[in-house]
Amino acid sequence: MTKAQELANTRRSHHRARVEHAFGAMVQGGEFLRTIGMARAEVKIGRMNLVYNMRRVTCLMQQSVAR
Repeated sequence: MTKAQELANTRRSHHRARVEHAFGAMVQGGEFLRTIGMARAEVKIGRMNLVYNMRRVTCLMQQSVAR
C-alpha cells in the first residue's frame, strides 16, 4: 500500500475500533432483537444505548478518580 493509503487506513481503523466496541458491548454475544412492532424495538434499542452509556460513564468516573 502507498503511504497515503496506510495513513487513511490508520485513521479509519481508530474510528472503527471505537464504534465496534460500543456495538459489541450492546449486542453481548449475539442476542437478537425479538420484539413485535417498531415502537417496542426502538424502546429496546434505546434501553441498550442507555445502559451502555451508563456503564461507560461509571468506567470513566472510576478512571478519573484513580488518577
